[in-house]
Amino acid sequence: MRCQLEGAPDGCLAIAPGVLRSEWIASLNYLLEVRQLDVLPDVISYNKAISECGKAQQVQQVVALLSGMLKSSLRPCLITCNATLASCGRGSHVTECLEILIALVCSGKSSADGEHEGSFELADQFMQGSRGSRSTDAGLRVLLPSLFDAMCSRSLTPDATTYNTAISTCARERQPAVATACFERMQEQALEADVVTYNALIGTCEHDAVRLFNRMCRDGVQPNLVTFNAAISACSRARQPSDALALLDRLQRSQLRPDVVTFNSAITACEKAKWPRRAMELMRQMLDLRVHPDVITFNAAISACQKGKEHDLALDLLDSMREQRVQPDTTSYNAAISACERVREPARIFGLMNQMLRATLEPDLTTYNAAISAHGHVGGWEEQLYLLDIMRSRLARPDMISYDCLIAANSTVSRWACSVALLEEVRQNNQDGTIFNHLEVLGACVSLHHRGPAHLVLRHVSGHVFRFGPRLQAGGAGQTRVELWHTPIFMLGTFRSLGSPTA
Repeated sequence: MRCQLEGAPDGCLAIAPGVLRSEWIASLNYLLEVRQLDVLPDVISYNKAISECGKAQQVQQVVALLSGMLKSSLRPCLITCNATLASCGRGSHVTECLEILIALVCSGKSSADGEHEGSFELADQFMQGSRGSRSTDAGLRVLLPSLFDAMCSRSLTPDATTYNTAISTCARERQPAVATACFERMQEQALEADVVTYNALIGTCEHDAVRLFNRMCRDGVQPNLVTFNAAISACSRARQPSDALALLDRLQRSQLRPDVVTFNSAITACEKAKWPRRAMELMRQMLDLRVHPDVITFNAAISACQKGKEHDLALDLLDSMREQRVQPDTTSYNAAISACERVREPARIFGLMNQMLRATLEPDLTTYNAAISAHGHVGGWEEQLYLLDIMRSRLARPDMISYDCLIAANSTVSRWACSVALLEEVRQNNQDGTIFNHLEVLGACVSLHHRGPAHLVLRHVSGHVFRFGPRLQAGGAGQTRVELWHTPIFMLGTFRSLGSPTA
């Protein structure tokens, strides 16, 4: 379906607004149909296609459309730049879109202006600082200012929408410094920041969320629910639970009504601060306000109870999920299982794992590691090896946390052979082990004068780079220096005591 724009010159076609509004595939097909009629699509057609592809997250198609405009020497308008910024995806597509857009702004032409002499040289000038950098963080830092400069040089002065979409792009890419630079440039142009600007900026600059929120209020911009949610979430990510709860209290005193996103962010802040009681209080507030908790709410609350050593509360929350008609997922069970691991209740862990299987949920590496660790605390080496066999049968490859727990539990004089076998499995899997595991197994072999296995462990130790596991890190910096100093001396003494290996 094609239509002629009123007041447009002959041959200037646009995409029919009502028919293809949400159809990105149809918008691309339309451009192909126009080309088959030997009619050059105009900027309006391309703008519509870029916008539709951006809404559908088809960023590669946006790149192709921009390349098509560049080949056709079409000069973009402000809408083209804003639509492209709004369509930018993650990773290399962001830099790729911006690079082509800068070249397009610098090298385009229009029927009124004719071709710009030296336009490609101007494009190279703006692109010179960004070539060779495909990383998103470095790319945005260079490309966004280059784009704004190129737009100003072609009388495409960025407006508030341009800066808002640029700041939103920085928010998606976690680039607070670049977002702040865009905001400062926006103010230099005397453009008024609105609620959309501050919402994107607060969501990006998590450590300055409260300061930006207060500045927003001083500037007379009324915060909405999105603003509060962005600020509370930012405080949660920045591990500022007191600020997050203060913002929630401020929201409840306003005329706005908190939703599930609000409470999820606040409960997550409590989870990171290990405040289980406060998290439970927030859940009660949700029910009083008739805000229905979802799986994210329960997962954050269960994790808060797990970190706050309230394992009974964690298990009660898991049970109450079914009462609230919320289906637990693997994360829910993992948090509850980790709570049982902390209080050394392996029997309850097996019960929870059976519940997962009955719910057709597959235990993952976190599940197995918590179960193996719990059995290690109570000396259940047989159960640990049983869990290791289950992991292998379910194609869940053990990691070094799994092996650390297994080797530590079996590094006794009576279980030295099992530990040596586990160390050999670590070596065959090309995984790094902690030096403690090797020293424990080595000590067991030396005490029993098993020279062959001891030399096997020493050969694995020799020239190997070890990570110093949580037991070493927990001892502090002073203990770290002592252990690092003692390790080579212990190994040297072991070599002397063992002599040559026996057959």
